Amino acid sequence: MTEIGNKIKEARKRKAISQEELAELAHVNLRTIQRIENNESNPRAKTLRLISDALDLDMLEIEIVESQTDKKHLILPTIFVLIVIISSFLGWFSFKANSGSSQLHGRVITTTGWDGSVSIIINYHTIRIHNWLVSICSISIGGILILTHLKIIKKHLKFIIGQLIVILIYVLLYIYVSMNYNSISLKYGLFLVLSSTIGLTVLYKKIKNERASN
Repeated sequence: MTEIGNKIKEARKRKAISQEELAELAHVNLRTIQRIENNESNPRAKTLRLISDALDLDMLEIEIVESQTDKKHLILPTIFVLIVIISSFLGWFSFKANSGSSQLHGRVITTTGWDGSVSIIINYHTIRIHNWLVSICSISIGGILILTHLKIIKKHLKFIIGQLIVILIYVLLYIYVSMNYNSISLKYGLFLVLSSTIGLTVLYKKIKNERASN
């Protein structure tokens, strides 16, 4: 399917005008025209309307292309969210009991994502973060990204940061426990959840920068 940028470029060439002239006619920044034609960003509705008016394009036709392009951009976030969901039921970490523990000596304890947790005791107070909370935070980031692509929500930055803080605290606790118990090891479930969260954060940052430039 033809991208929005390609359709705008074709219309501009049919009218035999340069990018600079189109930017002047549409009252938008030249860099915005360049990014749109190169399919580096999705124009906002207002920007799209100004450009379509300048090129005498049918706005409905452009909006159909825009909708199809947005759906294509939902593929990666959806894949990452599915990976998080699946990984939540896999092993996240495992450890061997210390030799001084007769009850667990020699056994390998594998903690699955959804029902496990990481905890430390500081001054007789236990700090614990359950694995399911990390999964929910990661899935929430994916949900926010998808809703942002669909232009259903706009104010989401603080919520994203909140989810990332919870995940960061969990990772720090995991590192702390790993340093004190050499037998603990990272399994593929937690690795996939953290990798997917990083991927979702990068995609969120990308769409945020694209909308800021339009």
